[in-house]
Amino acid sequence: MFQCCRLNTLCGITVRIALIILAVLAVSIFTKTYYTHDTLASDTDEIERRFPSVSHISIVEVAPLLMSNQNLEQVLLLDSRTQDEYAVSHIPGALLYRDSTELREKIQRTSESRLPVIIYCSVGYRSSELAEQLAADGLDSVYSLRGGIFEWANRGLPLDSTHAERVREVHPFNSTWGRYLRPELRAKMLK
Repeated sequence: MFQCCRLNTLCGITVRIALIILAVLAVSIFTKTYYTHDTLASDTDEIERRFPSVSHISIVEVAPLLMSNQNLEQVLLLDSRTQDEYAVSHIPGALLYRDSTELREKIQRTSESRLPVIIYCSVGYRSSELAEQLAADGLDSVYSLRGGIFEWANRGLPLDSTHAERVREVHPFNSTWGRYLRPELRAKMLK
């Protein structure tokens, strides 16, 4: 009888300790902000579902084109983020998008009026909105970069800044979206 009570007490304590450990792990996992590629991929899939009329292009498809200086004249790369985000870092060769009139004038000045336009933002939402708008305005060959500059940076691809030629950090936009960036790539923002 004594042995049985002692065993039940030990089992009860073990179960309680196990539950406490699980609770602590769950809290630490769900309250931590950290980069998860699977979540970014899932959210970019959701963005593509939300903008079915927009053509999306992957970094794997576009990086070789953008990494070659001679090919930069064969594509117009637009950053649809804010001036502050662009100043922290941007994909080399990217122009900060301001308005569609300026964009049309730029395209008309190029030798190719059918120049492909690749637009990016942090993860692809704002660029998909802009791509949808520009396509509706009659521009051909407009693409949104899947995963945006966050995916570009997470892959270790080069970034420029308005203050320096090469940088590593990216403006995190906010704490929610910034979790898609590896922690060491998140620029420290003043509050």
